[in-house]
Amino acid sequence: MCIRGQHGRNLQAPCPHAAESYRCFASVTVKHPSPPSLPSREIRTPSSELTNEKTGRALTLTLTLGITDNNIGRAEALAGAFGALPLMKGFMQPCRTMPVQSSTSRDLVLTLMHRGDFNYIAPFVLSLKKSGYRGSTVVFTSEVDELSMAQLRSCGVIVIPFHFSGQASRQPLSRPWPLWRWFFSTGAPRPAKLWLAHAVFHLYYRRHLLYLQFLDQHAADFDRILLADGKDVFFQADPFAWNWTSGVHFFLEEAAHRMGDCPVHREWFRRLFGPSFIESHAHRIPACAGTTFGDMAGIRQYLHLMITITMQTLELDKLGGGDQAVHNYILIHKLIDNITVHENGRGPVLTMKVMKESDLLTDAQGAAVNGNGVVVPVLHQYDYFPALKARLMSTLQSPDRIAVFDTVPLAAGPVRAAA
Repeated sequence: MCIRGQHGRNLQAPCPHAAESYRCFASVTVKHPSPPSLPSREIRTPSSELTNEKTGRALTLTLTLGITDNNIGRAEALAGAFGALPLMKGFMQPCRTMPVQSSTSRDLVLTLMHRGDFNYIAPFVLSLKKSGYRGSTVVFTSEVDELSMAQLRSCGVIVIPFHFSGQASRQPLSRPWPLWRWFFSTGAPRPAKLWLAHAVFHLYYRRHLLYLQFLDQHAADFDRILLADGKDVFFQADPFAWNWTSGVHFFLEEAAHRMGDCPVHREWFRRLFGPSFIESHAHRIPACAGTTFGDMAGIRQYLHLMITITMQTLELDKLGGGDQAVHNYILIHKLIDNITVHENGRGPVLTMKVMKESDLLTDAQGAAVNGNGVVVPVLHQYDYFPALKARLMSTLQSPDRIAVFDTVPLAAGPVRAAA
């Protein structure tokens, strides 16, 4: 919430999520943006009891807020604090706001599923559809039954089957990795290297090959892309409805979580890049590879780097996962032309696995919000919070879909409301 006072003097630090800050003379303006799908309202008080302490002159008070179902209580509390509550209903009227960007038909979400049915990815697909997202969604599928693929298509998803012969996420053909690594380092034609990579990369590395192949074929069709895990991502709002900037956007995990403190990260970095790498960067907060936003040029460059660096890793055969180490390698060495790094919850994504229960904030409707009370569009790893998961699933259920979800009772755990 942004508050500016007489002659533009700051009364409170501007909120980074506000669409615009205002300068006022002899007035106070309070503004908070609404989601694009909901109208903004302003509360005007033609007169009030506010006075300038130095001059004794009465001040006109204007409260301009984005009134939604989520923040109406906060608006009432603020209006009441300034003596404007009795005027709220009578003076609410449309106000001009600087619109927050939203999705268009040229936006794209890419994900992948292997050996799952529709239940596996239903929360992802249904919440994305419910969010008002207007772009395209592509799901690459391996060993997924025809019924599940038909259900995906009925939700407007573009389904692209592919073959993955490995068990779970591991590819047995990666075992002679020193040989494959040598071949990747030779002057062999790039198409030959990519063909081999499709055959020997583990699943979470293979997806980058599939994504880049698709984007190379459709570079003229899309402007903005979200790469996301399919199983544990939930959309509370349009994923592209935020103050977007060009380049590639990386999303950090919790600030208290450091690479050197996590045995899993240590193993990933040690095996892929050697022990000295993790010791040099143990103090860093890891960026999560489960959600990556970017424009077409940036994401294609990112995927090209993910593939090329993976080809030169030391021990890929020992790990089924670990592409997050490559993701962080790119960030640490700033290998992309234009990078934006977001602290956890300060952008459109909240990465939740290592969060404490006490750090999770929700609004009156049970949606996860950031410290400013703003609903976070994309939740990653929300399933680590059973009570939140149950509430989110309940927003998607309808009589014909009740059996789709494995929900948890609401009493499974506390979720603290935002102050």
